Amino acid sequence: MTAEKKKGKYIYYRCTGFKGPCGNTYIREEKLSDLLGTTVKAVQIPPAVADRIATAIRDTDGRAEHERLETKQRLERRRRTVLAKLDRGYDDYVSGKISDEFWTRRSEQWEEERRTVEGDLTRLEQADGRLAVAGERILELAKKAEFLYKTQNPSE
Repeated sequence: MTAEKKKGKYIYYRCTGFKGPCGNTYIREEKLSDLLGTTVKAVQIPPAVADRIATAIRDTDGRAEHERLETKQRLERRRRTVLAKLDRGYDDYVSGKISDEFWTRRSEQWEEERRTVEGDLTRLEQADGRLAVAGERILELAKKAEFLYKTQNPSE
């Protein structure tokens, strides 16, 4: 569809004819706006339903945050354990209780485990709750969709 201004103030829409003539005539902007308004009305979510969905999102977000904190604590404990193993192994290596080969092999394994744990911690720190905020904003918009559509002028 394409828009055309008539008499300097009226806007009409018509088929562009890109895929051949469609048989439709011009339609005024106000009429098209009313037709689209019925579609927007179907998208609108009743406030009670939107509030229940928002509550569920907040609950889920709260549980996810709790799980994230528990995972972070578990990873911190694992990191401290690996560092303690490295320290004890080094002490044993320096005192001659373990061979060079054993120290090299085990220290590489412990270092790899430490890097893995620290990578997991970094990814965990980057996770945030913006998804829940965005979901609530979308729900708020969906509650008011029809009202907002009807109160704005066609150019908006």
